[in-house]
Amino acid sequence: MGSRLVEQLGATNIAGAGAATLADGIRALILDGRLTVGERLPSERALALELRRSRSTITRAYGLLDSDGYVSRLHGGSTRVTLPHGHAAPGSDAIDDAIDLSIASMDSTPGLYDATVRSLPRLAALRGTSGYSLQGLPELRDAVAQRFTERGAPTSAEEIIITSGALNAVNLILTGIGRRGERALVEQPTFPTLWKPCTATGTGSCRRPSTWTAGTRGT
Repeated sequence: MGSRLVEQLGATNIAGAGAATLADGIRALILDGRLTVGERLPSERALALELRRSRSTITRAYGLLDSDGYVSRLHGGSTRVTLPHGHAAPGSDAIDDAIDLSIASMDSTPGLYDATVRSLPRLAALRGTSGYSLQGLPELRDAVAQRFTERGAPTSAEEIIITSGALNAVNLILTGIGRRGERALVEQPTFPTLWKPCTATGTGSCRRPSTWTAGTRGT
């Protein structure tokens, strides 16, 4: 059985990779949270055998990560995941409008409570059904289509499918129109599980660092 590191990297994605490319791949896993702080990585010898690369390549890759602060190596011991400058919890002097990435939830959207109350009669009417529509509730599909139309892209409800999440939508797109061997442009960092549909459909990935400054959206 292969190591978790190689499973996350994807053996085909790093076949023949040099030290810098391998280090970039491991760094991306750390930034995405797929490799956690303190996690032990395979030894240089074990990783070299698993990837069929020279040990000097693995040593160089780990060395690049070590110099950037993404791993900590003990002489003759283990190599473990770290983060540059540590990962201290936000203190009381945290910026008010900073985004707290330690919590995967959002504040309640304004008007959500009122919308929930207005939806109760509609929910009651669905009690005799599964409450699930394969393509999405007709009212929601109409609203989404209208939104696209207002933004200059004439759209009908028949062209809209409501999915149970963004990852579900990505999976449907890759399965429906993607072809094995094609590559997808992916913002980095991103959701760790985004790579699963890419791997399952044989789609490669080109990672593009996201940029963000105060008052602007990431690009």
